[in-house]
Amino acid sequence: MSNTVTTAVILAGGKGTRLVKAVSNTPKALVQVGGISVLEHQVNLLRESGVREIWVLLGHLGQEIQAFLEAREWGVAVCYKKEQEPLG
Repeated sequence: MSNTVTTAVILAGGKGTRLVKAVSNTPKALVQVGGISVLEHQVNLLRESGVREIWVLLGHLGQEIQAFLEAREWGVAVCYKKEQEPLG
């Protein structure tokens, strides 16, 4: 039996209220660190760790996050789930 994790979940639904002064209309998952978005760092690390399917849970500005992910080939399956109302 293998202990390899092949599916991961990224929570990307927060409003980023503590970041609003620095990045007013940017979803916090798309804030850049070292010229690369936090989300891209996460996807790359998960792929390099052997994950083959990533579920991204979307909320605030989720359409922007989904568009960012769909604009590239990541080498893993990327799936989305949008929360219908903020769950906190």
